[in-house]
Amino acid sequence: MNALRTLALPALAATALLVGCSSEPAVDPAVGTWQLDGTATLEASKASMFADMSEEEQAAASGMMAKLFSSMNATMTFAADGTVEGVMDSPMGDASQKTSGTWTNDAGVLTLVTTDEGADEATTVTGNLEGDRFSVVMPADNGPEMTMVFARQAAEAK
Repeated sequence: MNALRTLALPALAATALLVGCSSEPAVDPAVGTWQLDGTATLEASKASMFADMSEEEQAAASGMMAKLFSSMNATMTFAADGTVEGVMDSPMGDASQKTSGTWTNDAGVLTLVTTDEGADEATTVTGNLEGDRFSVVMPADNGPEMTMVFARQAAEAK
C-alpha cells in the first residue's frame, strides 16, 4: 500500500501542475459591454453642471437634464485585445456618434485613448472600474465637465 502511495503522490502532483499551467489566462474585468446609466450620470455630474446656477435654475435644469439623460443610449464595448468601441445615440434624433480606440486597466483605473468617427485627434480619458460600474470623467470642451457612469450589461446567452 505504501508503494502505491509513493507512486501516486508524484503523479497527482504532476497532474495538478499541468492542469494549473494549461488553464486559460484570466479575462480582465473590464472586458464586455457597458450601458450608460443616465440617472447615475446625472447624479455624478450635478455638481459641475449646476455650479454657477441658483437653486431655482438648478431645479429647472435638473428636470430637463433628467429627461435628456434618461433618453440617452450609449454603450462602450471593451474587447480582450485592448480595443474599445463606443456608440452614443443622439437624443435629438441626429446620427449616432461613434468612437474607437484602445484601453488599459491598471488596478481598476481604465485609460482610454479614443478617436471619434470623423475626428483627427485622439482623446485620452481615465475612469474607475468598481464591480459592475465604470465611471469616466469627460473633459469640458464647450461646457462643464461630466462624469459618465456605465453599468455592465448582462452577458449574452450562447
